[in-house]
Amino acid sequence: MTPFQKAIQHFNNNELKEANQCIAPLLEQDPTASELWHLFGIIAAKQKHHHLAINSLKKACSLSPANGNFLFNLANVYRQTNMIDEAIEHYQNALKHTSNKRSVYINYGIALKEKGRYDQALSVFQEILKDHANDMQAYLNIGNVFTEMGQYTSAMAYYEKVIQLQPKNHEAHRNKASLLLTQGNLKEGFNIYEWRWIQNETFLQRKSKIGLWEGSHLSDKHIFVWGEIGLGEEIMFASVFPELIQTSRKVSIECAPNLLSLFIRSFPRANVIPAKQSTTDLSPLVSDAHFQCPSGSLMRFLRESFDQFPQHKNGYLKADSLKVKECNAKYYAPDKKMKVGICWTDLFDSNHGQTLEQWEPILSIPDIQFFNFQSGNCFDEIERMEKKLNIKIINDPDIEPIKNMDDHAAQIQAMDLVISIGNPTAQLAGALGQTVWVLLPFASDWYWFSNRNKSPWYPCMRLFRQPRLNDWEHVMRSASKALGKQLF
Repeated sequence: MTPFQKAIQHFNNNELKEANQCIAPLLEQDPTASELWHLFGIIAAKQKHHHLAINSLKKACSLSPANGNFLFNLANVYRQTNMIDEAIEHYQNALKHTSNKRSVYINYGIALKEKGRYDQALSVFQEILKDHANDMQAYLNIGNVFTEMGQYTSAMAYYEKVIQLQPKNHEAHRNKASLLLTQGNLKEGFNIYEWRWIQNETFLQRKSKIGLWEGSHLSDKHIFVWGEIGLGEEIMFASVFPELIQTSRKVSIECAPNLLSLFIRSFPRANVIPAKQSTTDLSPLVSDAHFQCPSGSLMRFLRESFDQFPQHKNGYLKADSLKVKECNAKYYAPDKKMKVGICWTDLFDSNHGQTLEQWEPILSIPDIQFFNFQSGNCFDEIERMEKKLNIKIINDPDIEPIKNMDDHAAQIQAMDLVISIGNPTAQLAGALGQTVWVLLPFASDWYWFSNRNKSPWYPCMRLFRQPRLNDWEHVMRSASKALGKQLF
């Protein structure tokens, strides 16, 4: 076996370090070998070294400009790093130089959808159907495009077509559930939402000898509830815990470690334990429980209609009162300006975020002290806007919003208002009963529902929605106008 073959074998076995060790000396011997640069690039991409991956794959493409596979993989890395324009360009080039057009078309269409070029995306997926009449991925992606366009009837028709052809297609069922929930069909939507636990006909729920709760009375029973994947969802679904605790003999709750202090304080009658990634079997955690249930599955029985959402006017999560006092003291200013916490982008989903520059209509309103609630390194962006508008956006170096949710909760409670995109900060503010405004794209996640300016999960929350695709300008104008009215 040659060193190059060994490198490929290591890569296929996900032994990336060993694969690199094989490739590096080969590149030194022959830096003009495009296959070596290509493999080096896709190894880097798998290791999330995106800058290295792009440079290596660009080198491979420059050495073999007619290699469709190289162009395709470079386009994929561009898309992974949210460089959608570059991805689209390279998918187009790849189509000119590959016989395996279907895979390129699928990813090309998704990139066009992510860019909001919906008509073009539909054309690409329809192109696949010319040669593959019952291509499930093409049908699903057409449904997804129609969903983002707000054309729900058309979207549902494509999801139903997939289910008709493949009754066990988990992705189609999940998409159908999200679409039903978006439209407010809670009863049917939450029942189909259980398909989130099925993948490739395999049931992915955690192992347990404890039976799954199916809605029976709990007055003399102990139920163990465990958290969903996703911090925002875990906070949101916790809204049912107060009534679950009220109607059960005992409730045990497993939650993300960074929510532990909050949940212990907020649900003192429950047994709250931290989740451990290595723990897949639930039984030893609470061996005396009669039932177990993931928190999202509680909705099937406790949220069958919007009438069942309680008015948590003061919130259902409680911040540490001492920490709140400390934040109030730290943020006190004699001018008594309105304190507004802001969070403007999602590091992982460009559809749900903006640049801080787009917030200029809000940041330009006088007599407000803004506080940075954004995760990640955003200080260059803040500095540019501070200079441009001659303002100060306060950053508290002692608080890391997502890593320490207990401190973040206190920080949120010290504000007069929180303005955020639809993310865990917004949901935490809502769960605390804090006044919070959420800025949403035209096609938002199902739990913001549609055609509503209030959230049933959080009565203290106001929703500002794009009236049309990519129209953040309208959202900013509406929010800034509302904010101005708060001051006068």
